[in-house]
This record gives sequence, structure tokens and C-alpha cells, in this order.
Amino acid sequence: MSRDLKSTRTRSRGISRKINHSPRILGSEHIHMNEVVNGMILSFGYRGKKIYDQTPMILFLYRDGHLIHGINLNYLTESEVQHLFKSILKSTNIKMTELEHLEEKHTLIGIHDKKNSSGISPEKFYNKFLKGDFLLEHPNSYRTYDSSKISGIKSINYKIDIMEQAVRKRANLKTKDMSTPDLQKHMSKIDEPIIIDKSDRRR
Repeated sequence: MSRDLKSTRTRSRGISRKINHSPRILGSEHIHMNEVVNGMILSFGYRGKKIYDQTPMILFLYRDGHLIHGINLNYLTESEVQHLFKSILKSTNIKMTELEHLEEKHTLIGIHDKKNSSGISPEKFYNKFLKGDFLLEHPNSYRTYDSSKISGIKSINYKIDIMEQAVRKRANLKTKDMSTPDLQKHMSKIDEPIIIDKSDRRR
């Protein structure tokens, strides 16, 4: 990893709010630390002194020894989270897919590791996407977590608006044809992964 990526530090100052995104969670399943892959959205308990967010929900970027690196979505508004996902498509894809050890489909950002060969490396993701405007605008959202203080990890299937929009456009489905809850149920039952990329930003 580059010095920039490794030297990003957890900072507590300047954090004045924590956003509840639970209405956007379509499903969750418990998962062990050794089953986690880069690009997952995870929630977990986090213990320690002076911990502001004891139940973070993060876009997991990579693991460096005992440290977990990720973007804490709880420090972003819902509109900022949706903008984050839309912007990510400039650099890599987003999937709603089946994952090993999990029964249901879950959200996966295309950041590769030993278990997931598709997508871009964490270093390229950082340099292409995080290093510029994102970290300037949201400096406290990039966090590191000590894995020894983590418990109750869950993989999250998160409602991503641009994914729903892409599926509707591909199938020529309007809201009157199928409601959002019904569409989400349909998406979860499709055998193949649902994949969106930068071409879906232009549709």
C-alpha cells in the first residue's frame, strides 16, 4: 500500500452527528472476520475508550494486519451515501450478488483481494476516488478499526438507488409497473448477479 493510504488516520474531532441508515438496509447476515472480502458493507460492534460510534456501518476497503480500513457511512447523510455509490461507478462496479458463507444476496463494491479478483485494488480505489475531493469534504468518514475490538460482524445488503434505476431502465419498468419493495424482492431472487458500472451513470 502507498504511504498515503496507510497513513490515513482515524480522527475524532469534528464529528458532531451520526446518521441512522437502518431504513435503507434490505437485509443482513452474520459473518466471521476471516470470511470478509474487500468491498462489502459491514456493520459491527466496536468497544473501547472514547468511541463515538459503537455500531459503525462501513464500506470495507481492506485489512492491514489487525487494522480494518473503511468509510463509515454513519458519518454521511443518506444523499451523501447515494452520491458516494454513484461516484464509485467512475472507478469500479457495484454488485448485488451471492457471496460465500451467506444465504442471501449482498452489496459488493468492486475492490479486489485474494478472495475477490474482480474490480480494482484498494490502493487504486483510494488514489482515484478517495484521495481528492471526497476526503476533503468528508475527512472524518475514513476510519480504521482494531479488529480485536470488533464483535458481531454483519454483511449488509444496502438499498442503492442507482442500482434500482439501472434495473428499471434495463427492464423498461416504471414505478407503476412494479413497486420498489416488489422490485427489491425480485432482484434478490434473480439467479445471476446484478452488476452496474460507469455506463449506468450515463443512462
